[in-house]
Amino acid sequence: MTPVAGSTALPAGTLVRLASGWQMPIEELAAGAVLDSGAVVVSVAALLRGAVPDAVSLAAGALTQGAPAADLVLSPLQWIVFADRVAPAGAPDDGAPDDGAPAGAPGDVAPAGALANGITIRRLSTAPLDWYALAVDRASTLTAAGVSLPLPGPAGLAAHLRPLAAGPALEALRARLCPPAPPSLRLMLGTQELPLAVASDRLEAMLPAGNEATATVLQLISPPGRPRGTADLRRFGIAIRAVELDGAALALDDPGFGDGFYPVERRDDVSWRWTNGNARLSLPASAFPRALVLHLTSWHTHLEPA
Repeated sequence: MTPVAGSTALPAGTLVRLASGWQMPIEELAAGAVLDSGAVVVSVAALLRGAVPDAVSLAAGALTQGAPAADLVLSPLQWIVFADRVAPAGAPDDGAPDDGAPAGAPGDVAPAGALANGITIRRLSTAPLDWYALAVDRASTLTAAGVSLPLPGPAGLAAHLRPLAAGPALEALRARLCPPAPPSLRLMLGTQELPLAVASDRLEAMLPAGNEATATVLQLISPPGRPRGTADLRRFGIAIRAVELDGAALALDDPGFGDGFYPVERRDDVSWRWTNGNARLSLPASAFPRALVLHLTSWHTHLEPA
């Protein structure tokens, strides 16, 4: 059995959300299981090795905040459902920190392979994976890692879903999903501004040697913004999803996250913490230089200047 455009075939281990709210690996689903969309599973069939010759990996947050909630592997032919409008190519992003919907028009679907950008959505060349094709009683959707994927019924896709053909709308969607420029961030240690190595999803700095009695207190300064299209008047800076100090993870609920940090937020297995544009981070004392890495989301691009 070989999947075709619009089919739903997922690799083993992909967690599918059920109507109960529980998640189950696709290979463990059985006929009669009810998905979160209300569709009932008719069958789950293992595909021959090599039936899906390549794959596409979507990094966590590649589509929008929390979608995918974790890295997700799909067939290049797998449609993805989008729930927000497509902006003209080059137009500013109009999402919000909590909008939870990928860019696109209501009911638009696009194949994962057409969205590859080589960074957050990239083609995989890996050993063949075990894939499973899912059939349901009617055209519907399933949710995997926070991403909505269409399920064809006997007559094809649901009538309200519109596959995007090559053209301006698809290119506008690709532009929206391109990795953003890194945020403008200053890292201060007292009155000293520390040099930063900046990428779209991480910031790295070497902390100078201190002393064993005094904590290292850093100040993270970034241009504040507000969510577009909402009544939320809070100011947001950057959203941090992980902190490493000399390779060791610092928990996001560590008491060192001080003034200027909002509480930890979570969706499925992903956590993050927003700053308000001027936040203090206290690290344990050390007499030796240390490497600091801040892993960031791209959600600062969904803000308008405060």
